[in-house]
Amino acid sequence: MRMRLTLERQALLALLGLCALLYLPLAGHYGLWDPWETHYGEIARQMAARNDWISLWWPCSPIDRPEVFHKPVMHFWLMALSLKLFGLEGAGAPAAQMVDGWRAEWALRLPNLLLGSSCVLGVWHLVRRLAGVRAGILSAIVLATSAQWVLVTRQAMTDPPFVAPMTLALVLAALAILLPADEVERDLPRRVLALGRLRLSYPHARSFYLFLVLVLLTVVPPLVVIAIQLQLIVHVGGSRVAIAGIVPMLPYVLALALALWWCVRARNLRQLYLFSAWVLCGLATLAKGPAGIGMPAIVIGLYLLVAGRWREIFTRLELGRGALLFVASAFPWYHAMLIRHGMPFWNELIGDNYVHRALGRNGDRGTWDYYLTWAGFGLFPWSGLAVLGGARAFGKLREADPREKLLGFALVWFLTDYVILSLVNTKFHHYILPALPAMAICVGLLLDEILREPRVYAWGIVLVATPITFLCGRDLAALPARLLWMFNYDYVNVPNAGRPWPSAAIYGDRYEYGGVLLAFAIGAALATIGLARGRRLVRVAATALGLLAVAWAIFLADRFLVELSPHWSQKQPIATYYAQRRSADEPLVVWQLYWRGENFYTRNAIFSSPDAREHSVFVNERANEKLAEYLELHTGRRIFFLLERNRLESLRAQLAPSARPTLRIIDDSNNKLYLAVAEN
Repeated sequence: MRMRLTLERQALLALLGLCALLYLPLAGHYGLWDPWETHYGEIARQMAARNDWISLWWPCSPIDRPEVFHKPVMHFWLMALSLKLFGLEGAGAPAAQMVDGWRAEWALRLPNLLLGSSCVLGVWHLVRRLAGVRAGILSAIVLATSAQWVLVTRQAMTDPPFVAPMTLALVLAALAILLPADEVERDLPRRVLALGRLRLSYPHARSFYLFLVLVLLTVVPPLVVIAIQLQLIVHVGGSRVAIAGIVPMLPYVLALALALWWCVRARNLRQLYLFSAWVLCGLATLAKGPAGIGMPAIVIGLYLLVAGRWREIFTRLELGRGALLFVASAFPWYHAMLIRHGMPFWNELIGDNYVHRALGRNGDRGTWDYYLTWAGFGLFPWSGLAVLGGARAFGKLREADPREKLLGFALVWFLTDYVILSLVNTKFHHYILPALPAMAICVGLLLDEILREPRVYAWGIVLVATPITFLCGRDLAALPARLLWMFNYDYVNVPNAGRPWPSAAIYGDRYEYGGVLLAFAIGAALATIGLARGRRLVRVAATALGLLAVAWAIFLADRFLVELSPHWSQKQPIATYYAQRRSADEPLVVWQLYWRGENFYTRNAIFSSPDAREHSVFVNERANEKLAEYLELHTGRRIFFLLERNRLESLRAQLAPSARPTLRIIDDSNNKLYLAVAEN
């Protein structure tokens, strides 16, 4: 037993090192990508600057209202806390703070780096417990190095705070229902805490202590802060009575207290695993709404149903205690927002963001195979093995062996997410992210089987896995922008093309990645087909495929993203503005531009003045008229302009005749934008 524990700890440390190697280097050393990183980053910056930890604000444009109702709060809590941790947005923060160094990028991306890594470790833990150390390591490596997982983990977008707790909840639920009964149902040792005459008995188990830590770190602090910052206004007669936030939050305090008292009575690991899973579903609900509880609940319910264990839905999932924990963790913020903002908040979050998106409000469109294609790209270089591993999982739903039950659970997990997402008419490529851990498990278990019995899967590897792997890699090489589309939605605005790629006529072959990507495609295909050979060569091929996957992930994270970022980020032009302006009297005008980085990197100086005449962003239908008024009001100043390249001459025509000859470009580092200056 001691040797096994040592091996497990070594594997855990190795996986921690792998996540650090893949995700941390250069993670903050490139600009935030428009529009999502900068949009969400500005909401978090507003939260940190205002010290308002309930409402979400984006008062940054003549187009939008200042309140943010379309996203829940979890990601913004994490980013705002990280901004504070990195010493940003304190009292008297300088105007150029967001472009002065790389602290802002590190602060906004760090939460997702940790969340993405936590899923890798969660998959390792689940597979290790049910299928062995080697299978766990292989599954974790597959997830950690899959293209979309790497790219989204390195982005400050709202998906990891939704996917990570949901994934970990499914990991814990799977342990509760798949591990042998003699392991999860046996009575745990107990200890007694003496509080005067009161004797409190509680489980003496690591899982219980981890559950308490989870509650103390994620449920208690938001409840306390909301109770302090919230006020309930009640109209009594002709008077307004302000009631302290603790009053409307009291039911949740009592629910949490009752839940903890009830949870202390737990007798076995199954119960403890499920308690934490319910809390994690609450956190996922705070990140993306009801899907945070709905999707894992459907996965678990469907698995028990098709496995012939449907009665356990009502008898073994801890519905009573779990519901109390979920209410205490997920409800307080939603209730606080309803108190502050009323039904407009609910109507937009649920009515617009859920119902209308399901019906096809915006985004992309596609048929049932839409996500099949993008799952293949997202799982590269494991794409072909994912198909083979998923096919192998059919027929494993009623197996008694824990390893085979895990494979059936992973299949239900993937298919449930796939079907739900396919039924939603609004589609984005990154929506498939919650299903990737399930496929990583299928691939890890398949690789473990191949290493034991290589000949069993030889024909499947040759005829299915190898061609699919190569074709996915070839298609990525033919259009490298597809890699960006795994986390960015350029393909919606210009279908099948996206925004202009940095031209080889201007930049040479710096951004011509086709040859490199094709080399990865060929290498992945050769390593995959090598798995069909004899036992000795299979180990060599598996090692080669693993090393290629690590190299692939490093290429994506530390070369591809970093090199392209100047053309999808506004950091450099705005940094040039702050470096070259002589004083704050030389404003930055943002004209006919709505990419969000102009707000974050200026700390919203372009739109934060209480005097509307000083707002220097012009993007609505009266943009030209308002710009003319602004220029007339600021005659005699040197003015900087941030605009799209193809609008330069149109801007020149908007200037006074005497100012037109002075308009010149001072930063053209971004292939979409110019920073220009003129003497007004």
